[in-house]
Amino acid sequence: MVLEWIIIVSLLVIGAILIVAEIILIPGTTVVGIFGLAVTAGGIAIAYYEMGPQVGTMVLGGTIIMDVAILIRSFQSGAWKRWALKSKNPAKVNVVPKKELRVGMEGVCVSDLKPVGNAEFSGKRYSVRSEGPFVDSGRKVKIILLYPDRIIVEAVEEKREE
Repeated sequence: MVLEWIIIVSLLVIGAILIVAEIILIPGTTVVGIFGLAVTAGGIAIAYYEMGPQVGTMVLGGTIIMDVAILIRSFQSGAWKRWALKSKNPAKVNVVPKKELRVGMEGVCVSDLKPVGNAEFSGKRYSVRSEGPFVDSGRKVKIILLYPDRIIVEAVEEKREE
């Protein structure tokens, strides 16, 4: 009888830990939460099977109260703040300054465009996209389309002297 209680309590504690971990530490995975619910249900099922319906119902009620209390306490204590992301990403979306750039403007690639890379126009670097084939670094490019968030370029054909 003592062994059954050890098994039941162990399963309920492990299940509660997994459920709290799912909700507070690794939300969105659902695998850990489902496994926690399964372990908890297993502990409750063993209580019903081994101890009878009266003890099983008491274990079920105690488990619900215990799990809710643990979740409330976890949120109140701020334990999740230790693992929460605190830094900010200062990066911005490529905003195309319409006054500085225009369709037909030529520049030079400062990195390979495969198909995205960097090009320099009027002394400033911009993230650009090639609509055609890959463009090697150092080649001249021309702006063919301007969108609010991206610049589309194509390679300029080098004129050959005959």
